[in-house]
Parts: sequence; C-alpha cells; structure tokens
Amino acid sequence: MVCFPQPRLRSITILICRLLDRSRLLQVDLDYLDKFQYEISTEEDFTQWRSLKDVLPRKEYTDLTEQAPNVDEKELPNLPSSPDPTTNVIPHRRLRQKVTYRPGEYQQQPVAERLQRQDVEEDMNQPEPATSPSATPSTILLPLPTDVNEYLEPEMKRARVDESGNIMDYDLHWVQELEAEPTTQEPNNDIFTVMEDVNEFLKIEFEIPTVWSNRQKKMFERHPVAYMVKKMRDSEVSLSRLSPAERQLFIRAKAKEVDSFIKNEAVRKCMDDKEIREAYESQRIVKARWVLTWKLVPPEDRDEALKDASDNPGTTLHDRQGRRKAKARIVLLGFQHPSLLDPTFKTSSPVQSMLGRNLLYLMSAQHGWPLEGLDLATAFLQTMPTEADARLWTSGVEELRQALDVGSEGILRILRNIYGSTTAPRGLWLDLHKTLTSLGATAIVGERCLWVWHSSHERDGDFPRTIGAMGGHVDDFHRIGDDNSTDVSTTTDPHGNMKIVVDQDYYVESIMDVDIKPERMACDGTMSSREVAACRTALGALQWLAVQTQPQLCSRCNLLLTEVVTKAQLQTAREIQQMIAEVRNESYKLEFFKLRTARHWSELTFVSMGDQAHANREKGNSTGGLLTLAAGPEAGQGRVCPMCLIAWRTWKLKRKAIGSNDAEVQAILEAEDQNFRVRLLWTELHGRGHPRQLRDDLVSSSEGQAMAVKGILCTDSRGGYDAVERNESPLLGLSNMRAALQAFQLRDNLRRVACELRWVASDYDLADAMTKKKPESRVGLLTFLKSFASCASARKRTLQHSSGITLSAAAVAELSTEGSHDRARLTAAVQKLRGLAQKCTEFELELLTAAWFCPASALTPSAPAARVPPDGPS
Repeated sequence: MVCFPQPRLRSITILICRLLDRSRLLQVDLDYLDKFQYEISTEEDFTQWRSLKDVLPRKEYTDLTEQAPNVDEKELPNLPSSPDPTTNVIPHRRLRQKVTYRPGEYQQQPVAERLQRQDVEEDMNQPEPATSPSATPSTILLPLPTDVNEYLEPEMKRARVDESGNIMDYDLHWVQELEAEPTTQEPNNDIFTVMEDVNEFLKIEFEIPTVWSNRQKKMFERHPVAYMVKKMRDSEVSLSRLSPAERQLFIRAKAKEVDSFIKNEAVRKCMDDKEIREAYESQRIVKARWVLTWKLVPPEDRDEALKDASDNPGTTLHDRQGRRKAKARIVLLGFQHPSLLDPTFKTSSPVQSMLGRNLLYLMSAQHGWPLEGLDLATAFLQTMPTEADARLWTSGVEELRQALDVGSEGILRILRNIYGSTTAPRGLWLDLHKTLTSLGATAIVGERCLWVWHSSHERDGDFPRTIGAMGGHVDDFHRIGDDNSTDVSTTTDPHGNMKIVVDQDYYVESIMDVDIKPERMACDGTMSSREVAACRTALGALQWLAVQTQPQLCSRCNLLLTEVVTKAQLQTAREIQQMIAEVRNESYKLEFFKLRTARHWSELTFVSMGDQAHANREKGNSTGGLLTLAAGPEAGQGRVCPMCLIAWRTWKLKRKAIGSNDAEVQAILEAEDQNFRVRLLWTELHGRGHPRQLRDDLVSSSEGQAMAVKGILCTDSRGGYDAVERNESPLLGLSNMRAALQAFQLRDNLRRVACELRWVASDYDLADAMTKKKPESRVGLLTFLKSFASCASARKRTLQHSSGITLSAAAVAELSTEGSHDRARLTAAVQKLRGLAQKCTEFELELLTAAWFCPASALTPSAPAARVPPDGPS
C-alpha cells in the first residue's frame, strides 16, 4: 500500500493473494478481516493447472471506491509528514549462531553428526569485528531463524584453504564480484564451434534472395521476417492475409482442383479395413498439402481476363484488375516416399534439348507448317503411376476428404500421378510416349522427347514422308506459330514466308544489377563471400540468356564464373556489370526462316565451326567453343548466304593442351560430333530412320543416315587443318601423341559421315566469339546476329577497292535498309557500288546477294588497305 503526504485524491492498487484491489482516494478503509478470510480460505488446486495461464495471476481487481472515507475521518495511526526519530527504531541486539566441527574421522563419521552449534548474543552498538586471518577454517556463520522484524546479517562465506591448511585471501565483497561478473564472462561460442562440441544437432539452411536495391536491403536488415514474407508473397499465398474477395477466389480454385481429382479418378476411398491395415503396416502413406499461388496473366491475355472477371463474378478466378489468377494445387510431400532410397527406384525423365527445339523451329519455317504451343492441363492427373507407386496411400487434404466422404483420420488410395511425387515427371513421359506411339508417332533417336508422324501412303523417295512433329519439356509442348506466346512469335519475312522469332526482351528487362555498392565496385581488391554470391547470382541470370538466345554472352559467362570462384576480384564484378548493361542496351533475337534456295529438306547444309583459346584459364587449361548453322546448298560453294543459328556451346577442354594446335584439334573434334548429331536429328525428323531394323548396327546405320544431308566443319587453325587433311608424319605435325590420336579419330569420323573440313578466314570463324572475352573476337558473331548471313570460305571478309572504299558483307547489306528489301533499292545499291569501283568482283556480288536477304551496317569509307585476293576452296 502506498501513502502520500498531501491530502489529495490518489489511485492506490493493493495486491492480496491473486486479486487486485483498487481505490481512488488516499484514505482507504479496508475490511482486512474479509480479506484475511479470503486469503486463508482460498485453496488452489495445483492438479488443475494445464498451461502457463493457470499459473499467472488473473487480470481482475475489486473496486473499493465506494468505501472511500469521509473528509472528517482521521487515518490511524497519525503518522508525521516525513520520517523522524519517532518512527525509526534501531534493534539493540542481534542473535548469531556459531557452528563448529567436533574432532572425528571424516570418512567414517558423517559431517552432520560432527556439527555443534552455540548461540551468541551481540551488542548492535559495538563495531563489527574484523575478520581474523588466524580464524579456524572450519568455522562458518549461519543465520538463526528469528522474528520477521529482526535484522540479520547476510550469510558469510567460508574462507578458502590451500593444501597446507593456510587461509587464502578471500574477498568478502561479493556484491562487487557480482557486478564485475558480466564483464569477465567468456565470449559466446559461434554456431560452428558448438556443432563441433556436440554429437547430434539439427542444421537448417535456406537461401535468402539477393537484395536488389538499397531500400530492400535496409528493410531486410531492420525487419527480416517482414522482408521474407513480402518476398514469399509471390510464391505461396496465406489465406489469412488475403482480403475476403481474394479469399473467395482461392476457395473456387480449391474446388476446381478437387473436381479435377475426382474427374480424373486420381484417388479413391479405401475399400475395407483390410486395405487400411495394409496401408499402415506397409508404412506407404504420404502426406499432402495445398500450394496456393498467384499466376500472372500475360499482357496479351489481360483483356480476356478482365472480361471474365466482370462478366462472371461468381465463377471467375481472376482478380478485379485481370493481372493475376488464383491457382491451387494438391501436392504430395515427395520426400516422404517410402521407396526414395531404393537403388532400383527410377525418377529421371528426359526433356527436350535446345538443339531439338531449334530444329523443330527450323523445320516449321522451312516447310511453312504452323507452330502451335500446347499446355497439358492437369497433366500428371491424367497419367498412370509407375510400378514404384503401385500401392501408395495419402492422407490428402480436408476438402478432398470431405468430397469423398472420408473422415479426418481417413486415408486415400493413390491411383494417378500427383504433383509433388518424385515419379510424376517420369510417369507423364512414359504415359505420353505410350499414347503418342499408339497414335502412330515415332520417337527420335537421341531426342527422347521428340516425336514425328509419317504418312501411310505418301513417300519421300524410298521412305515415308513426314507429316508432323511434336516436342516438349515436361507438360509444355510445341506442335508443327503461337502469336499469344511471350517468347516465340510467328511473322513473315519480306518474301511472305513464315519466320519464327525467339525474343527474350521481357526477361532482359528483369535482370538486376550486381548487388555490390557502386563505391565498392569502383575499388580494386578481393571480393567478400557476399559479393561473390552476388556475382554468381548475376551470372546465373545471364547464363540463361546465353544458352537460349544470346550466344555472344556464352564465353564470358563461362570464363567469368571461373574467375569468380578462383580469383574473386572486383574487376570481375565490373565485367559482369558491363555485360548486364550491354545486353540491356542491345539484345538480339533468334530467327528461323525459310532457306529459299533449298527446294528439299535434304538440300540443306549444316556448317559447324570450332575454335579454342589456349591456356586462358587457371592452371593452364584452355577453352573450347563451337556453333552450328543451317544454310542452303550455296554454302557448300563458299558463298555468302543466309544462315540460321541452330546450336552453340562454350566449355573447358578436358585435356590440357601443350600447344594451340593441340587445343584446336580437341575443339574441332567436338564440333564434328555436334555436326553429326544435328544431321542425324534432321534426317530422323524427316523419316530417314523409319523403320529401323532391330539387327542393324545402330552406329553404322546412323552414320549412313546422316550422309543424306551435307555437313561442313570449319576451323581457322592452319596447323590443325594440315594435321587432319595433309600431314602424314607419325604425330601429324602435332606436339604430342594424344593430340595425334584425336586427329586420327577426327580424320576417321569425317570419312565415315562424309563431312568436309575447311580452313576459313578468322573473320568468318564465328566460333572465335565462343572462346574469348576481348571485344574484337565478337565482331563477326555480332554482325551475323544482325544480318544472319555468313560464309564458309577461306576468303577474307573485307576487300579493298582501288577507290579506297572498304567493302564488307555488313557494309554492303546496309545499302538495303531494314524493311525495304525491294529490287529497285537493290538496283540502286549496285549502281552506287559500280560508281565507286571500276570493277565489282564475284565475291562482292555475293555480298550484294546477302544484302537481298537481310540488313546490317552501313557502307563507310576507311583508310586504304592492301587488296586481299580470294583464295582457298571455292
């Protein structure tokens, strides 16, 4: 109880037992008898405590304001306004107890039996005796229980004694010791030290998304939980955080998913108790859960989504803005699969390669067949499970159990592949392959996710004519475009032929800068682990572009990733940021168009180029690069002609090369293998491998099949070319035996598949951009990506006229600007060139031919240079 010296109203709170009494006045008339009765009569039943709430005092009080005393009443006792000698009482005595030990055997007689106590009365007016250094170490002082109002000294500590029995210095100022204790505590061990000290522990790791802006970084540092929740908002949705309207959308999405399960008979109730007992005894029960996400609506479909949201408010799954669509999936917890650790348990399934996709695009453009995009709805639910999932059960989700009239503790038998199952992709592929082959399709050798259909009565020479093809990646397929696709669009070229354009501008805009501060980026030195992670994240985003549509980034992504891991210098971070700025400024589109000079699919020519960069990696390793193009039959004559880029690659050579020719042989050997693969797949797509005899030698028959189309292999290494084509010395003029063996292997491969090896000028070796970082190595490739015209010839790209004008394929092509490929403009270009030069050579006329197909850079004057005559094979 609190009292105040001045007679004014106060608020007083009194705690008695577990209840609070409250009064608003200074003078409180309390019925202590009632309170005492309550305190002694109230008993707590400790056996009824179930939670912490039962232990804590209840938040309740009794209001005593109605018992406020009158103004005339006096408070007893009448205390002075401030403490004085009449209210302070000093105790005149203190009882102490002296405890000693009687002599005896320490091991035979317990300590408690040898204790003896003696009461001692001390005068409080006498000063406290000092501690004697000669005191007996066996003497300790313990307080004697006395009345509540008695003042007792705190318990004294026993003095410490050394081995000789002498009293050691003992500091009795224990309060000061307690105050100093926090400053002398040992530093806390980090988590890695603790993990080394214990035998068992649970370690959970997760990756935090890269912070892109300074604002997001501050938000993560101040409120990490809020930041993570915001980032996860686009991945999974929490119903409790949604508005009522949005929550209703996901209720409909859940109902739609449950209807899909019932419609496709994905699960069923257990038939009897015997099946339930089998499920629990076999422990083949996998849990399931809901995965709720927002699916973004593409811009081209937004109008349709808005119309659906406004016309069908009771059934739509789109939000009011038409930007998002509610999506709900019932997903199994795949890591609980009982056969996951079984070595015979197969989960792998093939997907379509980039080469297979590009050949499908080329086939569509060459034949003029429309390209259609397919998305299998509820793909997994339509397929049967594999043998590993033959007898599998799940607890399901509440909505699914209610629809099947199964109790909360019931289980369901799995009859189909379900999302989350580790075997679902493989089951989809097997079921799809079985379905397509039953419809007359034939799987392609080397591309397990490519199928073709052949005519039953039309012939292409001695083989059936191909009438269709289909390829896909999991549940997304292309059938031989889709103007509604965001990446692939179908247009027409100036001649009215269909052209397929693969554009990733939308993805380029989403690439973020390297998450390193600008002032730090401008410095030189070693990067921290966080900065290394930021560089690897940026390279991962660029790598997807490099593999899909931007081959000019491929070599730099590969080399910079090695430098980030091995050197970790800030200079590497600046180069990565420069790549990001470069691709934002200008990104290129991959085009597939009809090669008009090829009247039949077998008249196409596939050109592969290989190159190397000797010892440009750590520990003396070299880099190899290659790319493959499709061209018309004029490419075999060494002319400049339109070409479609089909495949490209950058990699580290497997074997350390002693010299540059050694590395060149390794690179062109890989390029020849890709050329063979492209030719084989192209002939497979057109029915040359159908039907295949079971007893045929697969390698020999495939090599003979690939010879149906022409292949050209190009290198700019004169030493590598001579080693394969001309040199007959024991080592073929190479530096070591392993390089010579690979040259012999390459020579034999070229002969077996009738592939021609050519030495080309460095200007036309586009693979030079796939091995080096320097800008001048990318000039030829960038020119090709603008014009899609190149040449497999030994002649130089640039020729010098007597008038001092440098003529190149890119320069001549600019005379016909983009969108103006008409004959009048081409005639004007020819007349202008004839006015500049006395004579237009055959090679320059070929450059003009390239200008007819595609635009490039302008014709610009340059300093005089020596004329380079055409040479090499024509």
